[in-house]
Amino acid sequence: MPRNRRGSNDFRYTGADRCTGCQQRAVIPSEVDADRFVAKAEGRLRKQRCPHGNGWHLINPEYQRHRRARR
Repeated sequence: MPRNRRGSNDFRYTGADRCTGCQQRAVIPSEVDADRFVAKAEGRLRKQRCPHGNGWHLINPEYQRHRRARR
């Protein structure tokens, strides 16, 4: 697990593995870590279980909505 600047074992998004089945989204290893990111983002991000069994992903519903509308 990547370490943060303070040396703790908290999960770091930038050091996350990437999911080849989900357009290279960051793989969040545990639901607890995903919940922590959602809380820090004050609800702007949502967690989503990886359909390939690789943990959790974070999504921005507003961005996803705009992206789909442009297609």
